[in-house]
Amino acid sequence: MSIVLDRRLIAEHDKIVVAVSGGIDSMVLLDLLASLRGRRKLELVIAHVDHQKRKSSAADAAFVADRAAAYGIPFEMTGLDPDGEGNFHERARNARYAFFRDVARRYGANKIALAHQADDQAETILMRLVRGAAFAGYAGIPERSAKDGIELVRPLLFVSRRQIAAYQAERGLPFRDDETNDQDHYTRNRFRHRLMPEIAAENPRYLSKFAQFAAYAGEANDVVSRLAEDFMRQSVGILPGRIVFSANAFSPLEPAVKKETVKRCYDRLTGDAGELSYGQILASLRIIAFSKPHGSYDLPSGHRVEKNYDEIAFFRRMPSATPYAVAIPAFGEYPLPDGSMIAVRRKPDEFDVNHIELCYNSLDFIFPMTVRTREKGDRIIFAYGTKKLSDLFIDRKIPMEERNRMPLVIGKTGEVVWIPEMKIRAAVPSGRESLYVSYIRENDRHA
Repeated sequence: MSIVLDRRLIAEHDKIVVAVSGGIDSMVLLDLLASLRGRRKLELVIAHVDHQKRKSSAADAAFVADRAAAYGIPFEMTGLDPDGEGNFHERARNARYAFFRDVARRYGANKIALAHQADDQAETILMRLVRGAAFAGYAGIPERSAKDGIELVRPLLFVSRRQIAAYQAERGLPFRDDETNDQDHYTRNRFRHRLMPEIAAENPRYLSKFAQFAAYAGEANDVVSRLAEDFMRQSVGILPGRIVFSANAFSPLEPAVKKETVKRCYDRLTGDAGELSYGQILASLRIIAFSKPHGSYDLPSGHRVEKNYDEIAFFRRMPSATPYAVAIPAFGEYPLPDGSMIAVRRKPDEFDVNHIELCYNSLDFIFPMTVRTREKGDRIIFAYGTKKLSDLFIDRKIPMEERNRMPLVIGKTGEVVWIPEMKIRAAVPSGRESLYVSYIRENDRHA
């Protein structure tokens, strides 16, 4: 069982949090690390999570606490609420890792040791192949990974369940048996009990073949990840709630790099809180390569990928724009439904950076004005002639969603006078007197 030393996962003076469930794998891992304490000058802490899903879980916790005392190793434990919201297995996994990292920080540990072994690896890869996964998922369980300055290591990942059982028998190590491991309503158990024996019958060395596959997939994923990260760093704009890049810059990338880039954009946008299926990644790629100037696809958790000419944007969807019309019958300030404001004043305000001057001979030709969203057939008059607003938006490459939200200042006779968001004004008659129309965005109102 020199695998711990051979793979150099454990270095001298390491401070290690050992995740111990009480099962045979974690008890063998604990015994191995405890035997290395003197030679490697290790400091160990045992961390146990009581999932409280089985009647025997409290006895498991007591057993691990007793073994910690027998080894003379500090012991930390937490319990989970089995009746919390959401998927229990996902919630439990997140809670376990958060607890292990918390223990590591409190004890100043630089590593967390987990007891995944070679059979776990083979089962995981096969499950992901059947269920589907992102490319990185096909590499299986990583031997080592790091987050927040703490490294997760799996010293038994290349050790078989049979080898672990032999070590346990030779050392006479006590362990707890989880009775749910015999129940086939868990997916992993069905794979373990039904499929893996068939694979073993085909090739008794199947564990090494799965390890080879994991290594190849991991190496390939490293290349794809590096190329995707290069594109993200050089060509992707990370804005608050929005990630953008050029479709033309994206086009030359290799297909695998494109898929990884889409995944990374979504991960960055959601803070790794969501996951895209393979079909959703392909649908996103179809939008990016769309031959028409506009296209969009709704992603999980209220997000969207949208093409607007050459710009590709990943963002959180806003509620659909509701048409509105706000009457402006006189001088004053008028809030708009989107939180912005239109102000009509006799004199310009030095703090209003976005305003126009309207000239008149009589206010009867000015009021009432209206501020509203666009309507079919809207046109604007320039000095050189009239232009449809729809054509103007196309020329300026304004996204469809923005077109529907954009406020328009409409004159008394129904013509478009001003488009504040685009800072475009119509050609209007002149007069002896002036008034000033200002547009103040919501953020500027509360600055």
